[in-house]
Amino acid sequence: MLLDVQGLEFHVGKTQILRKVDLGVNGGEVAGLLGRNGSGKSSILKNVIGLYRPSRGQIRFKGVDITDSP
Repeated sequence: MLLDVQGLEFHVGKTQILRKVDLGVNGGEVAGLLGRNGSGKSSILKNVIGLYRPSRGQIRFKGVDITDSP
């Protein structure tokens, strides 16, 4: 699996923004995030690319844990 997100959670202060997000994308696939305003699409992407640090969960890229990488 190229990108594997398991149990991703994200908080801002005491407010939980993301709850138990799982996402998997294999090489050669195209994935999209759909949802209404305020549903957490941007927060998921910002956690995956390292702009935000998740409260819990794991993000792996090509099998390497990048959860705490900048």
